[in-house]
Amino acid sequence: MIRYAEILLSYAEAKNEVSGPDATIYTALNNIRDRAGMPAIDPSVYNSKDKLRELIRNERRIELAGEGQWYFNIRRWGTAGSVMTSIKDLNNSLVQERIWDNKYTLMPYPQTAVDRNSNLKNAQASKGY
Repeated sequence: MIRYAEILLSYAEAKNEVSGPDATIYTALNNIRDRAGMPAIDPSVYNSKDKLRELIRNERRIELAGEGQWYFNIRRWGTAGSVMTSIKDLNNSLVQERIWDNKYTLMPYPQTAVDRNSNLKNAQASKGY
């Protein structure tokens, strides 16, 4: 299942990465925000690709909270290494040690696919995995 909000967020993210801010991105994001009774996005504040990227990522984090999307988002964005850090409690004591290895960025594919296409093995090797 996929929610319409996720479709709008995916559209906004892809469109921003390809061509930068435009009216269709703001419309898609505002459609999601209107449903929640939130104010519209001010295009004069989020007028660059980088600022809009951060806004879209935050909107994804909030709108899709608890739906199992975050792990795939941080892998796709390449931010997993900085996000998947050790967890500490309120007393600043270590609760869980987390170390991100960049090989986790790629999803595995079956050996039969590699057997049929040797370029798949070369693609991972070129990235150092």
